[in-house]
Amino acid sequence: MGPDDSVYLLSRKDAPRGQILRLPLSQLEFSKAKVFVAQSSGTGADESGRTSIEDFEPTPGRLYVIDIIGGPSRIRVFDERGRSLPGPSLPPISAVDQLVPVGRGDVLFYISTYLEPSAWYRVDAATGNSTRTALFETSPTKFNDAEVVRSFAISKDGTRVPLNIIRRKGARLDGTNPVLLTGYGGYGISLKPSFAGSQTRVWLDQGGVSATANLRGGGEYGEEWHQQGNLTRKQYVFDDIIACAQYLVDQKYSSPAHLAISGGAMADC
Repeated sequence: MGPDDSVYLLSRKDAPRGQILRLPLSQLEFSKAKVFVAQSSGTGADESGRTSIEDFEPTPGRLYVIDIIGGPSRIRVFDERGRSLPGPSLPPISAVDQLVPVGRGDVLFYISTYLEPSAWYRVDAATGNSTRTALFETSPTKFNDAEVVRSFAISKDGTRVPLNIIRRKGARLDGTNPVLLTGYGGYGISLKPSFAGSQTRVWLDQGGVSATANLRGGGEYGEEWHQQGNLTRKQYVFDDIIACAQYLVDQKYSSPAHLAISGGAMADC
């Protein structure tokens, strides 16, 4: 329930990428609910058209919305009339897993990235600025010499499939790098950015490259993305991972002799 005597609801009825409804407490009939934040268009030249709403939090004068866009997150902010306000800046290629209001309209976000341990960030409602708090995880594993490249492979049917590539800065693209490609496509489960950790650190130190593919069957673009890769449509998941492997070869990250794939349910189906 919001501070304006209204109930806010995340609905996927006729909105597979999610929409937020507002229902006044004085009229608690679902038929009276109005669309406060519409679902994304599902089209467009960039990823924003395919974004899916994951969570939200109403605060005094603000509504914070967590979107998932192919794996990473985005935060949108709306005022009490549903007008868009500037959203807080987030670390690049990061995931927002929790949102907690802390008074005066400020909120805390729990943010994860591939190259830094997770941390809580505070957003100042008055300025929109976000700062890391003293609540953060630490690790002896450092990735100061590494970077994450977000790319897209084109699957067999023309679908753009996100691919997140962790490599050492200045890595040579000559087709000789050992590459470990990870993918999952099932049950609406999304592969979001999370700290790569010691195993990836050792892999990079041995000259390897790590890649994570956001395959159909997951929830990275909402329920439609999930449905496109389940049951009789499972072949799309295999098409997607093959396209990602081919992309890594075409872009000279690796070669067929130096590329390996690991996965969970995707590989078992």
